[in-house]
Amino acid sequence: MNMKNFKYLQSIARASSLVLLFLLVSLVACKKDSDPSPTGVAGSWQITAINIVPAFFGISDYLATFTLTGDTCPSQIAFVFNENGSVEINAPASCTDTRDELIELIGINNSTTWEVDGETLILTTGGASMELDLTVNASTMNLAATEIPLQDGANHTITFVFKRM
Repeated sequence: MNMKNFKYLQSIARASSLVLLFLLVSLVACKKDSDPSPTGVAGSWQITAINIVPAFFGISDYLATFTLTGDTCPSQIAFVFNENGSVEINAPASCTDTRDELIELIGINNSTTWEVDGETLILTTGGASMELDLTVNASTMNLAATEIPLQDGANHTITFVFKRM
């Protein structure tokens, strides 16, 4: 290789390095300072499923039984977990019966408070606390209660599945 070719290769290497450096700086400069999408429990949630494992008398999604009867209210009820640890349950007047049934089933009402401890959501209502396994991201939240004995004599895991509204 002669000196002219060597200098030419060095020039290409320097130019490639500068292009690579420019691309890296551009990528870092374009990075968002913060992700605006919420990832915690606080926010408004719609319940989308109440999964029961093992199935309870053939029912593996209790919420689906509402749909079978023509009740569209679950999709209209908002469970609001406020930043201050309070809970609100908002429903149209035509959905109060469904709201009350879900309140009784889930154990959350307008006097409930909540707090997160690691991967556990602690709900407190009237001095009684309930701990649920918590999985939450920007769009979904799962609250699971394990070893729940039901009338069929078996212990079940009941998972309340929510989507962010």
